[in-house]
Amino acid sequence: MNDLKITQKGATLAPEDPINTTEEARFPYRIADRYHCKGYLGGGGSGLVFKAWDDMLQRMVAIKFIRNPSLIARQRLVAEARALAKVNHPSICSIYDIGEPVDEHSSLFMVMELIEGPRLTELAGQLSTASAIKIIHKLAEGLSELHAAGLVHNDINPGNVIIKQQDGDEPFPTLIDMSIAGRHSHPIRARGFGVTPLFAAPEQSNGDVINPRQRERVDIYSLGALLFFLITGQAPNKHPEKLLREHNDRCPASLRRIILHCIARDPGKRFHSATQLVEALGPLRYPKRPWLPIAAVVAGSCLAVAAAVTVVHNIDFTMTRGNTENIKLREELMSQATAYALYAEQLQIDNKHNEARKQAQKSVQYYRRAIAVSEEANIRPIMQLIDFLLSYQRLFSTSELSALLLDTLAQLEERKEISSDDHLLSFTRARIYFNLAKLHKDQEHLTDRWAQRALSEVKRAVKKQPALERYTQLQCRVEKHLGQSSTGTC
Repeated sequence: MNDLKITQKGATLAPEDPINTTEEARFPYRIADRYHCKGYLGGGGSGLVFKAWDDMLQRMVAIKFIRNPSLIARQRLVAEARALAKVNHPSICSIYDIGEPVDEHSSLFMVMELIEGPRLTELAGQLSTASAIKIIHKLAEGLSELHAAGLVHNDINPGNVIIKQQDGDEPFPTLIDMSIAGRHSHPIRARGFGVTPLFAAPEQSNGDVINPRQRERVDIYSLGALLFFLITGQAPNKHPEKLLREHNDRCPASLRRIILHCIARDPGKRFHSATQLVEALGPLRYPKRPWLPIAAVVAGSCLAVAAAVTVVHNIDFTMTRGNTENIKLREELMSQATAYALYAEQLQIDNKHNEARKQAQKSVQYYRRAIAVSEEANIRPIMQLIDFLLSYQRLFSTSELSALLLDTLAQLEERKEISSDDHLLSFTRARIYFNLAKLHKDQEHLTDRWAQRALSEVKRAVKKQPALERYTQLQCRVEKHLGQSSTGTC
């Protein structure tokens, strides 16, 4: 099968590798007798890959021979293969074994899951926007698992993604060439080693020393560049936004923002994690509102179910350009969040606590997605998430609720366009601080610190809007918590 060569102007056919023309398939080095060579699959800067039969486990596998690793590199590859073997996700090629050289002139080899199907390069220009989003969303989910194992891939590009399809199943993308994956804590490899320049992050191409805490963002860049390629047919150039706007029919504003966020030249301006990218793409991958599984609670929960059905009626909306699209998407996501919250409450009433917690987590996810697509100056989705967390806090453990409040506070601080004089901002901060104080009541130094911050913020809100009763009531409660005299009735 011919491969495709990617350029900044598109994709062209590359010639067959001469190894593939041999009459009898043979491994380049001697390895264990259990493996029988069935053909050459391909190769690159980091090694050669062969199709093989594992006689012991009776299955087809792929075997990659690593090109001339040094002693240190060999030890590192073995350690990283062990970590990769623990990653279990259909978008990440599984690692079965790693073999040491049989003799002095042999090569280190890695035994992997055999993934067969077209490479993503071969589908250039054939995928709809919806299909491209689904592929990248699935890859981001797998990448999240890889990063959670402490590894980064380092070379995500169209040639390293195979689309596999089992009988009756939806096509699924799988990331291959895991032999060049590395740990977060390891220094970046030398410039040009095993990476595809057109899809490499700028800091990779420049050979910069990368902060270990930002290594994941190398993969985020490459995944964004891959989505850019699927939409435009080209690798990112010096003016990516201009090119994306030229493809407005395939790239609505919300998708354009996500891509540009991924491929920002400054790593600090990219998504901080693959999980964030998954959450951002989720609403675009699932434009239809899901039906809630309400049948299980119909008998004893008519009121809550009726409310949930009203909220989550299956609405199919068409993405439009500009602010109208974002507003509609945000409202859809917030409605979904509300529906899951109602369902969680009813499950809690029916003493189905574990399922209630799951639905509450889904509600949080939809609120976060609504926040992600909202305008920077819009504080309402964050306020509604806080309302939900505080109203349904019995569905979360103390540590979970504390972490969610702190995370929401961080999201609030990231919204630079919200004026620091905004009374809603001050009131929202005060609510978070005060509830953190109550959650940490057994830690006196923490509860006092949070309560003092809450008092400072709520006083600022009251100063701006002294007639708002909810502001004065919160001030009263905070003052009583701190043991201060209060003139109000809480």
